Amino acid sequence: MVACNKRLQLCGIVFYIARADSVDQWSAQGLKNIFGTTVKVMEMQSEAGAAGTVHGSLAAGALTTTYTASQGLLLMIPNMYKIAGELLPCVFHVSARCVASHALNIFGDHSDVYACRQTGFAMLAETNPQEVMDLGAVAHLATIKGRARRATKYYDAVPAVVEKYMNKVNAKIGTDYGLVNYYGAPDAERLSLQWVQSAKPLRKQ
Repeated sequence: MVACNKRLQLCGIVFYIARADSVDQWSAQGLKNIFGTTVKVMEMQSEAGAAGTVHGSLAAGALTTTYTASQGLLLMIPNMYKIAGELLPCVFHVSARCVASHALNIFGDHSDVYACRQTGFAMLAETNPQEVMDLGAVAHLATIKGRARRATKYYDAVPAVVEKYMNKVNAKIGTDYGLVNYYGAPDAERLSLQWVQSAKPLRKQ
C-alpha cells in the first residue's frame, strides 16, 4: 500500500513479492503517496534487519510497512513483539508460505503466520489478489486507529475497528467484506466454520 506509507523496509530477496517490487518501482519513478511525498524504500541484508529498521522508523513517527513470507517472517518475530508492545501502528504484508523443515519449498500454507500468533499482532487474511488489494487499505487504516495489543482494551477494540473500515471499503467499491460472512440456506441446521482458502470450495457446493 504505497499510498498509505512513508517508508518501506525490505530484504533483497523480498523483491520476488510482486507488491514489494511495485512499490520499489513507484518510488523510483517519484510517484507520490497520500501525504504528497515519495515512499522511501530501504533494502536491508536480511529480514531481521528489515524488521529492525521498521521498528526504528515507526518509533521515529513514520508510517512504515514491509513485505515477507516463510522463514523471513520468522526472523521478524523479535521485533514484532517490540512493535506490538509499544502500540506502534504497522502492517506486515505476508505471502503465507510453508516453513521449510527439511528442504526449501514454495508450497502455500499458514505455518509461518501461525508461528506469529503470540506476538500481539492482529491478523487479517485474504484469499485472492483482489482481496489483498481491497483489504490492504483496511489493514493500514485499522492499525492506525486500533493500535492492537493482545490482552488489553486495544486488542478487544480491534474487531470493531476492522469492521468499520471494511464497511467503508464495501461502500466505496461495492464488495461485501465482513468479519464473518455467511453462505448457505437461511434455514440451515448445521454450520461449517471455515477460514480463508478452505471457504472458497465450500461456497460452490
